[in-house]
Amino acid sequence: MAAVAAIGYGIVYLVKHKYHRGLVMNGALIFAGAMGNIIDSTFYGILFQKDALGKSLGLFHGRVVDMFYFPLVSGNFPTWFPVWGGEDFVFFRPVFNLADASISVGVILILIFQNHYFKQEKPEEAEPHSEMVED
Repeated sequence: MAAVAAIGYGIVYLVKHKYHRGLVMNGALIFAGAMGNIIDSTFYGILFQKDALGKSLGLFHGRVVDMFYFPLVSGNFPTWFPVWGGEDFVFFRPVFNLADASISVGVILILIFQNHYFKQEKPEEAEPHSEMVED
């Protein structure tokens, strides 16, 4: 929870100091994913899980609920196929969590575009025929 508070403060800082909009949006993706994970783990036990007597399990007994599974194509490998011949095949087998995907996409985009987000501005040096000449 402290990390989410720090990320939230960091986003406010980035906005106030007019950092690149892409950096702010990627930070917001990371913040939203982290908040989603906290909400899942905190409130799932109250809302969805019941014990044998029908009472809710309470705070912090949560599970992640925003999972997605998209098996687009399924079938069997042909028997002549090396290594996996005759075994079941499912294209796009991973089960993924929307909050974790949000965090991953935000971090990956920051890493990819870091030179664009954090470029150093070089001060223009004054030349005799430049507009920047000071008297």
